[in-house]
Amino acid sequence: MVSVGEVSHADGVIVLDGPTASFEDQVLCCKKARQLRIPFLGICRGLQAAAVDVARHLAHFPKANSVEYAPDTSVPLDPYLPVPLFRNRAGPKASLA
Repeated sequence: MVSVGEVSHADGVIVLDGPTASFEDQVLCCKKARQLRIPFLGICRGLQAAAVDVARHLAHFPKANSVEYAPDTSVPLDPYLPVPLFRNRAGPKASLA
C-alpha cells in the first residue's frame, strides 16, 4: 500500500479491498488518480470508492457514501444492482463488491 501522495508518481493505480486502508483513504486515492488522469482500476471496495468519488466531486453530492460502509448516510450509494433472476444464480442482486 502507498500513501495518497505517492499516487502522483504512479503510472497506474489499482484500488482493491484490503485491511490496511480505510474506505475514505480509498476514496481519496481514487480522487487523486482521477484528477491527475492516471489510469485506474477499482476492484471490490475500490470500485465502490470510485463511485463515491464521482458522486461527491463530479455529481456534486458531497455527502454521498456507500451504504455498505455508512448505512445511515444521507446520500446513499447502494453497491448492489438489481438483475434478472435468470442471470444470477445467487439471487436477484449482483454486487459491485
